[in-house]
Order: sequence, then C-alpha cells, then structure tokens
Amino acid sequence: MGEFWAGNASAKTPAGRLGGVGNARFPGCIAHVWGQRFVGAESFTSAEGERWNRDPFAYKAQGDRAFCQGINRIIYHRWAHQPWTNPANYPGMTMGPHGSHFERTQTWWEDGAPAWLRYQARCQWMLQEGHAAADVLVFAGDSPTGYGLDLSRWHDYALVGENAFGQGRQWDVCGGEAIIAARAENGMVVAPSGARYKAIAVLPRIVVDPASQAALDRLAAQGVPVVPSAEVDRTLAARGIGPDFACLAPACTNDIRWIHRLAPDGSEVYFVALPNEVPVSFAAAFRVIGRTPEIWNPETGRAAKPSDWHVEDGRTVVRLDFDPSGAAFVVFRSSPTKELAKFERATDVSFQTIDGPWEVTFLNGRGAPPTPVTFDVLTPWNEHADDGIRYYSGSAVYRKTVPDPRAKPGERVILDLGDVKNIATVTVNGRAFPVLWRPPYRVDITDAVNRSPLALEIKVTNLWPNRLIGDDALPCDAEYGMTNMGNGGIQAIPRRVYEDKPSPCGRHTFTTWQLWKKDDKLLPSGLIGPVRLGCGEQAQQ
Repeated sequence: MGEFWAGNASAKTPAGRLGGVGNARFPGCIAHVWGQRFVGAESFTSAEGERWNRDPFAYKAQGDRAFCQGINRIIYHRWAHQPWTNPANYPGMTMGPHGSHFERTQTWWEDGAPAWLRYQARCQWMLQEGHAAADVLVFAGDSPTGYGLDLSRWHDYALVGENAFGQGRQWDVCGGEAIIAARAENGMVVAPSGARYKAIAVLPRIVVDPASQAALDRLAAQGVPVVPSAEVDRTLAARGIGPDFACLAPACTNDIRWIHRLAPDGSEVYFVALPNEVPVSFAAAFRVIGRTPEIWNPETGRAAKPSDWHVEDGRTVVRLDFDPSGAAFVVFRSSPTKELAKFERATDVSFQTIDGPWEVTFLNGRGAPPTPVTFDVLTPWNEHADDGIRYYSGSAVYRKTVPDPRAKPGERVILDLGDVKNIATVTVNGRAFPVLWRPPYRVDITDAVNRSPLALEIKVTNLWPNRLIGDDALPCDAEYGMTNMGNGGIQAIPRRVYEDKPSPCGRHTFTTWQLWKKDDKLLPSGLIGPVRLGCGEQAQQ
C-alpha cells in the first residue's frame, strides 16, 4: 500500500490541480514482482486547497493517473464520522483543515458519488485481474543495512522516471531478493510472480550484495540482457523489441499515462488515461497484432469496436476519442466479443437552443425561497439577485416543457446541457437517465421521446462553499480558535447540535473547522447552459 495526495484545488495550472501520485508506483512494483493481486493506496489526501470545493470529476484525472502506476484498490482519505442526521448540521465533522471530504454529508453524495464509485469499481476490477506486463525489471540494489530494498533511497528510484526507457516501456523496480529468486526463460527474466521482463536495468551508485551479483551473472549467462539503465532502450531496440505503447499525437505525448496487463484468458488489456481539459481525438499504437481491438468504457460499462484502427509496422494503431480527462480500456481479447457495436461519436447533430423561462425548485432549509422560482434566462446561482439563491448549496430541479423535436427515422435525440456546476440528472417524460457527473453534460434521450411535448426535469447539484460563505456573514453560533492543528478549529460542539436544533443565528450549516470566510469569492453554480436539443446520428458510447 502507498499513498497519493490531491492537488491544490485553487492552483492556477492544470498540473497543480491534478496533483501527483506520491509513492504509488513503489507498492505497484512490489506487487507485480511478487505476485500480490491487490495494490492499495491512501487516496486523494489533502492538506491545503480542499475545502468542499471538489466534485468527483475534479478527482478523476488524478485517480486515473494512480491506476496507471499500478494502484488497483482505492482507500479514501478521508471518511469522517458524521454523527448528526439533521441537514442543518451539515457538512459537519472535518479532519481539521486536512483531508478530502468524502462522506455522506457532501452535496453530491446522492447522485455524483454512486456514478463515480461505479467508474472506479470497474477500473479497479479490471486492474486486479491477471498480472502486469512490463518490459524492464529495474534492479535498485541491496540495502547497506542488510534489510532488503533500501527504502531510504526511494527518491533515487523515482528518478528513473515514468518515461525513463522511452514513453512506451513500462518497468518495475525490485531488490536483491527478487533477482535471486528470478529465473531465465527464452531470453527473458521471470520474476517470482511469473511476470516476464525483457531486460534487467541496473541503476547506478547502488549497493550489490555478492548473492545478488551472482544472480545477475547467472541470468546474463542464460541470455537475459543485464545492462545499465541508460542502455536499456537501445538494447531492446537492437533486439527488435519496439515500444509497447506509443501516443502518436505530439500534443498528448507528455501527459498521457498507461498500464498494460495480461488477463487470465490471455487477453491483452491496456488502460490509457489523459488529463485533457477539452475533448481530443488521437491515435495510439499498441504492440499487439493479429487481434481485433475493443474499447471498454469504464464510465458506462459498455464495450464497442473502435471506429478507426489499422495495423502497421507490427503494431495496432487505434484512434481514441476522449472527453475531458479521458480514459479507456483498450482490450485485445483472445476470443473477440461477438456482435459488438461500433464506437462513434455523435455526428451531424443539428442543435437548437432552448430559450424561455425555467421553473426552479430549491431544497428547503438552505436559505433559498421555499416556493418555485422562475428563471427567465439561465443564470448562475452565485450571480442571482436573491441572497438565498446566491449563497445556496445543494440540489435544485429545473422544469420546462418543450416541443417534440420531430426526429427523422433512425435519428437520435440529444440533450446538451452546456455548462453545469456540478452534477446533473436528467428526467424526460418521467424517464430518468444516468447521472452526468463530468463534462460534456450531454445525454441521448431518444428512448423517452414519444411524439408529444417533452417534460424536462434537470436536477443540478453544486458544492458547499457558497452556503458556507453566506453563513459566515451571519452571527457565529460556536466558538472557533487555535487548536493543535492550527487556527480555525471549533473549541466545543454547541449544545444545539447535539440536540438537533436549528441555529439561533439563522445559519444553515455547521462545521468543526472554519474553511470559508464571508469575503471569499463565490463558486459558479447551477445550470449555466446553454441548454440545447438536437437530432442526428448517435452510436453507442
């Protein structure tokens, strides 16, 4: 098990918001070499910048990056005990100023969390099957203390870098015990797990025990390339072993991450992820031939044939179409899936903006008007003239009836919500569609269209900060001050919280740490749009 920390939610650059993957690579390597199925990680830990201002999509790209390091069991940091069930006492307990807020008191827990968890569950299940495939086994030496791999030198091992042997070669690191237990077979080194590597890379400036040196000599004599780390790529290329993976789009090359696994049935499984901010299409090359590629979408659970692929130079080249923070499994099955649909994006969709007023109903108890409000035009809640709406946090339902778009036979009807902050659930003529927890906020509603006017309901959920900012402008009903975690912690839980009574000061929230102040900037919230309805060809995605 390792850990990785969430990025700074307020960072000005995508890389800062994404965050790193900590030491996630190291436990993945150990598991791959020694045959452990599960690789855990304390995940999305946060010390600064996490103040209920992240939704599931904000975590997705970093989680995908950790999966590509070998993590396949997410352990959330953190889940605080929430002893109060009265929403007036939400969001409730914190871990002081630390930790991502993953708990039932989140505004998006009812809708966004299940969709995100299903996505992660599918990814983790796929990445727990079979065993990892990598080209290089990196020998990091023996500990001078005699206790195996020298953990104090982890930063030196990390300097190997994700792309140390070219972007397209995966690697695992090991110590002397694994080298001694390894065997040679057909010019490859076989680790205790059964994982096969095409070369051993020896790091510079390492301690090598006599037993480890004897094992290296034995493996080299049996045909395994044992070379300095700087010579690995050249050595494998000389043997005709090209990269296992390559991104053929220069704009994506530096950011793309991937991992390769061999499934129990012999299928080749690649997970590919990219922290792209806008939709992107690019070609990726896989060192597999003689098999038909399939795209498995962990967000929907569906599999489809790629719309564009071919074989060249001993590789299968597949076009990948990624929405923002895209990720997919590219699977080369030992036996192709029968009757698999072709994967294509919506084409030739003619959209029209839905104008006119919307009726919006907010939850009671959060400060917004208790009766439905008419929005003549779509306006972000944080820009509304009514203080109760401007500072509102939670869910609200937009309702509107629009004419049937009169799609032609064979056309699909697409509803595009435009900009949404942060989670949306669409219901059309009483039929609910899957939660939209990440852009693009677009859904195929064909199955709910029945040649009558469309009754639209769009449930939208934002984040906690706006209501916390609004409450901070009201008189305080608890004492906050210095604690052993810093300034801003509650000094004692108010009696009214234990008794589930409302705040005597008119506040709508309660927290054990002050993370937002009245002068902080409000976050964009609500259905911002434009909302559009269109008809066109739409294949399974």
